[in-house]
Parts: sequence; structure tokens; C-alpha cells
Amino acid sequence: MVYTKKDYTNNIFNWATKELSQDAVIAWILCSSNGKEFLKNLTSRPLLGTGPSLPEEYEIEAVYAQDSKAPSAKMDVFVELKGHDGKLYAVIIEDKTDSWLHDQQLAKYVHSACIATREKSKERKYTGIFFIVVKTGSYYFWEHEQYIAEAKATQENAELPSWLFIKDKKTFRERCTAIIDSKIPISFFYYLYDDFNSFVKTLCTCFR
Repeated sequence: MVYTKKDYTNNIFNWATKELSQDAVIAWILCSSNGKEFLKNLTSRPLLGTGPSLPEEYEIEAVYAQDSKAPSAKMDVFVELKGHDGKLYAVIIEDKTDSWLHDQQLAKYVHSACIATREKSKERKYTGIFFIVVKTGSYYFWEHEQYIAEAKATQENAELPSWLFIKDKKTFRERCTAIIDSKIPISFFYYLYDDFNSFVKTLCTCFR
């Protein structure tokens, strides 16, 4: 990638073209003084219109990027929030460039957060879970519909549309049932190319 004056925009994702690079950018911003503002931005597009909102007052306790200390080491970015009342909240960020949710990632990661442990002998209980898909490539209609279908399945065990292929549906249903039985409120969000690029540009105004 080479940037010249002929380019109309200096898009951060022309440089960070791999998901691991984008994971690093997301984690870096969340760990900065702009972390809470970024998290507010990430949760500005609700998928279903139901579920918990970010607590009014909280601190970002920990940020993990594909780390074994997260409920699942395969989560792109996992964030733990602590409200001023001491309650814990989990934020799961799944970062995509040109691919989409696969291999039950939504149900698998939400389920992991529901049963996660801080230590082997101590249960970690979340008051709410926030699942966010960040997509910097094209966002297609079928991807949006798949996201809605899988999210509804984890909240009300809704039937999946016939066109949606899920490998090992038995395991998928078991995870959905366990998520529902946990009674932990969950909110789903999506965050797109223009949203992310615009936010990062506001952080970089002083360098223009």
C-alpha cells in the first residue's frame, strides 16, 4: 500500500488489512484515554433493539486480544467492564475484514462468557454481555440476516431460516439453551467500515 496525493481518502484499513492488525487497533484504542468514547461508538448500532445498555458509570478493567485469559482464547477482542456498583460486564468484539461469522462463533463466544471463570475455583458472573461485530469490508444483506437469526436463537431459541447452514445444529442448540438458562441479558451490535474510519480520523485530527 502506497499513499499519494492522488488518493481521495487515507483509510486506516488500507494499511491494516489483516484481522490481527485490526484487532490490535481496536485493543489499542480501548486501552487509550478514548477507550470509553470508542466503546460508546461501537455500541451505537443495535442489531435487535433489545438488551442491556452500557452502564452509566464504569471502568474498563481489562482488554484481551486473542488471549488465553479471556473466556475463549479465540475471541478477537474481549473487554471486561466494572460498574461503579461493582457489577461486571463482558464485551465480545468479533472483527471481520471480508469474511463473516462462521463455525458458531456467536453462540460459542457468548456461551463461553456465560460460563467463564476468573480462576479455576471462582465463578465470573456477568450482569450483561455485549456482542459486537466490526466489519471493515463490504457488509452484505445475507450477513445481516444471518446475524439477526443467530442472535435471536441465543435469546429465544428461535428457529433458524432454512437457507442458513449451521454445522452440528445439536451443539448449536445446546449452547443456545445454556445461554438462555444463564439469564444473562445480551445485546448485539454491528459496526461498519465508515463508522470505524470516521472515529479513528477524529482521534488523528492533530496529525493532519
